[in-house]
Amino acid sequence: MPVTHSLKAGLIMLSVLCTQGCVINIEENQFEELDFNPQREMMGSFEPSQLTVATWNVEHLAYPINTGCKPRTESDINAMREYVNNVDADVFALQEVASEQAVRLLFPTDTWQVLMSPRPDSETYECRGSGRESTQQKIAYAVKNGININSVKGLSELGLNNPGLRYGLELTIQSELGAIKLLNVHMTSTLGKIITQFRTFMLVSYSKQFLHNIKRNDFAAYSAMMYSTFFAGLSYTAQMRANAIGREDKEEFLKERLSGLFNSSLINYLNICFCTPAIHS
Repeated sequence: MPVTHSLKAGLIMLSVLCTQGCVINIEENQFEELDFNPQREMMGSFEPSQLTVATWNVEHLAYPINTGCKPRTESDINAMREYVNNVDADVFALQEVASEQAVRLLFPTDTWQVLMSPRPDSETYECRGSGRESTQQKIAYAVKNGININSVKGLSELGLNNPGLRYGLELTIQSELGAIKLLNVHMTSTLGKIITQFRTFMLVSYSKQFLHNIKRNDFAAYSAMMYSTFFAGLSYTAQMRANAIGREDKEEFLKERLSGLFNSSLINYLNICFCTPAIHS
């Protein structure tokens, strides 16, 4: 799903990793600066006031199209091109692409800049179920021509010196309010499992403690829930009003984003707390 933000609301981060107990030290000089588009100056450039960013796991996109774990037909490729046009994003963060040639099947040169991860090719393997030989699974960005790109950096340290693990890819775009950094990561691997297990552990622990306190009719738990809901609603409302600044469809935008806010948050909490059967241990 594409996500559109007014840049007046602040910076866009495509991926933010917030974990406890897992720290990866990455120094600036360990990033690999890419020669991302030597002809960019010929295309002209502009600094967008609004940016639409989409992320898409293309699932074994390869060139030629009949190779790899998920071979495609011309009909499949045409359908994927139509999807790109329908989404109409300014930036696509892509996962599981084999090469720039593969990406160019969907994002042609006359419309898109393609920025590939610098990760070296890893050993191929036998695809599950089909017995076919795999192709590379890398990450990339597709950025509409003319958008002013400051830099692209490959985060090799996320690969942990393991040829089978994937790099991150940091993209910096110049906007009217300054530089925007996007981070593209694809971590259905050992690193992803390590990171997500800490996030899952924290969420499950918090949920169990919260439900335990609700069962005990703990006033502090009810208060914390109500206060967090209230201030989250205020924060969201402030963010949406900031995003609406300068929009021609301001009233329609606010009506769409803020209608039902009370029903979707506070009332649902009340239903959970007072309209559901008692929780048994």
